[in-house]
Amino acid sequence: MNKCNNNNNNNNQNNNNNNGGSFQKSSSMNGRVTTSTTRLLDAPEPLAEEGRWQAFLDEETTGLIYYFDAKTGESLWEPPTSTFPAIRLPRKKQRLAEELRRSYRKSRQQEAEVGGDTRRSSSSVQVVEKTAEEAGSGLPSWIEGLVEVVEEKASAAATAPGKVEQAATEKEGWFSGLFGDKGGTSTIPAEEDEEVAPSKVVPKEEITNGETSVQKEKGGLFAAFGGLKEKASAVIEAKTETDASKPAVKKQEEKKQAKEPAIVDTSPEPIKIEMGSHILPHPAKVRWGGEDALFTKGRTFGVFDGVSGAEKLDGVPLYSRTLANEMKKSIGKDSISIQEMTKLLTDAADFADDSATGASTAVVASIGENGFLQALNLGDSLCMVVRDGKIAARTREISHYWECPYQLSEDCPDRPRDGTKLNVELIPGDLVIMGSDGIFDNVGDDLLLDLIAKNGKLNPSQLSKKICELSRKQSLDRQSATPYAKQAQRRGDQDFKDGLGGKVDDASCIVVVCK
Repeated sequence: MNKCNNNNNNNNQNNNNNNGGSFQKSSSMNGRVTTSTTRLLDAPEPLAEEGRWQAFLDEETTGLIYYFDAKTGESLWEPPTSTFPAIRLPRKKQRLAEELRRSYRKSRQQEAEVGGDTRRSSSSVQVVEKTAEEAGSGLPSWIEGLVEVVEEKASAAATAPGKVEQAATEKEGWFSGLFGDKGGTSTIPAEEDEEVAPSKVVPKEEITNGETSVQKEKGGLFAAFGGLKEKASAVIEAKTETDASKPAVKKQEEKKQAKEPAIVDTSPEPIKIEMGSHILPHPAKVRWGGEDALFTKGRTFGVFDGVSGAEKLDGVPLYSRTLANEMKKSIGKDSISIQEMTKLLTDAADFADDSATGASTAVVASIGENGFLQALNLGDSLCMVVRDGKIAARTREISHYWECPYQLSEDCPDRPRDGTKLNVELIPGDLVIMGSDGIFDNVGDDLLLDLIAKNGKLNPSQLSKKICELSRKQSLDRQSATPYAKQAQRRGDQDFKDGLGGKVDDASCIVVVCK
């Protein structure tokens, strides 16, 4: 592996930078170059899609997942098909969704409480109606008292007919104003310009008070009482109709609630991991441990491959080991994002520039509790995901030219921001394999998958050791068809003109099992 010089192929330095949805325009004026950047607004990315259906997060109100038909514009709260891919929210959106769901539940509860107050008010009205119904006559007590007063006056009128006749001649008497037509045998003369309606013959009723009886027509005072009784009956009938209609109203409310989307907590279960690692130094470097270094801490891990062609000073810590130590110090037990990873690795490189010797490639990865693996790779080391006996994802190598990978050192322009990134969702049963080029230069994909299949019962530490040992065996076999030999043959290396043989090197490996 060759050392990277400061002026070496600088034109390739930015070939992996991600412009993140922007384009640049340069112009020259008076010998000066100016650059302007126009950023484009990104359309929302669907969480998952199948055919014309796409899944999105409602980030405005409910925090729920909804499904949108890109062709017809139809939207659903439930998956449109039974085969629609399962959805796992990124950590940031997961927190947003949980906050929205809590707010949505709270608003729904408040609406339910307001509805309960309304129902309680209706119940109060029903209690009043029921009390009136149980009163016997259905009339308020003050009306019943009025009846007694009127009956007493009627009795007095029977014993003093002269006084009753005198009172009856008054045009607008108290009883006339209150009850209209007065019964009995007395009459009220009509005004000359008034039309007198023909009298209606009604049955008569005898009221006995001691020895004297007074006859009254069913009208006047008693007609008014009769009207009140009819109104009370109408109220009771209306109440009965309301009670009869309650089951139908209740069914309509239940049907309405059934149509409303159920609040389902779609938060993914935290994925559990188990890690193991192993380093096998170059045979000639066993005495001092070789140039590879690695670290594992919490949910984050990394491999640092020391560049053999870089100049090194005796008695000064190796660049690769300094990077590993600084990363392990600065990382906690929780996972970190790509942005945090880039910053921490940049800080570690700045520290190594001042205190270490040599150069190193770097690959760092972290697995969130939401199940997503995020990895940053600078150089020719590798991180891959193995699922169901196949390689599901891997990082991309980045080199200036053959045998000169991107690397970190004091006099090299490469920095962590130049690395390639990987973001992939993991599921229980997945294996994450990370290793230096000493592993993947000598062990091809088929050979690695075959080893994993035959050693499925080994724990991560045992499996990582097996992988390193297989790499060493392949590197010493001049008849093995290794990935490195095939690359060297294509590039005209005479030592590998037949495409066979391995490359002896330090080998470092980390294995992560997802549960």
